[in-house]
Amino acid sequence: MSDPDYYICQITDITSLKNAKHRIEDLLSKTEGQNEKLLNFKHIVSHNLRSHTSNLDMLLTFLKQDIPKIEESSVFQMLENAFGNLEETIENLSEVSSFENVTSDDFVEINVVQIIDKTLTSLNTLFHEVCGTVTVSVSPQLRVMAIPEYLRSIFLNILSNTIKYRRENELLKVVVSATQDDNYTIIHFTDNGLGIDLDLHGSKIFGLYKTFHRNESSRGLGLYIVKNQIEALGGCVQVDSTVGKGSTFKIYLKR
Repeated sequence: MSDPDYYICQITDITSLKNAKHRIEDLLSKTEGQNEKLLNFKHIVSHNLRSHTSNLDMLLTFLKQDIPKIEESSVFQMLENAFGNLEETIENLSEVSSFENVTSDDFVEINVVQIIDKTLTSLNTLFHEVCGTVTVSVSPQLRVMAIPEYLRSIFLNILSNTIKYRRENELLKVVVSATQDDNYTIIHFTDNGLGIDLDLHGSKIFGLYKTFHRNESSRGLGLYIVKNQIEALGGCVQVDSTVGKGSTFKIYLKR
């Protein structure tokens, strides 16, 4: 057999592929470490909150024993209600912190109006301070499949934001309503607040640590949490907003 007259060779530079592989492996390693830290953080927070609520419960008991008539005070009753809601939230958070992944088994049937009412009870004092009103136009029979604490956290963040980002020269008005299509139950939260410039901020409105108004208490966490919890429930969120007129947040929950 005679020797070949020539050879055909193909040389490919795979440096970029190797570098990309190393970056992916490094990213996966860091992500695993961050997930483990977050899981530990959830357990620590849950444990520490339980300790504080136990102390608060004991102090409330002492107050009732030392001053029996204090139970007649409307302020004390509001304090007890707020504490009851806090206890329930921590109890639910303890359950949520044990979730490795959200599955259909974690979902329960929830009465939407009941969750809204509980959320408003938690915010009652704040709305009273700013003379804000909330009109709930949702059927008392409306139910969705969701994780209770996720849904309450979503409602709490959106409603508290209406207080935080209200217009100072106008009384705050919030309307909560609901519609349905073939696939989703849609909860609408409409306010007459400051509004958001969606042309400027629309792409980053749900980003981590993103803020759009000069408010000392703004941390850029609320809407980030809202988006992630809604997506964990299999839904999505949309925003319509006009600067100086207000905003409408639409929470899409699978039917």
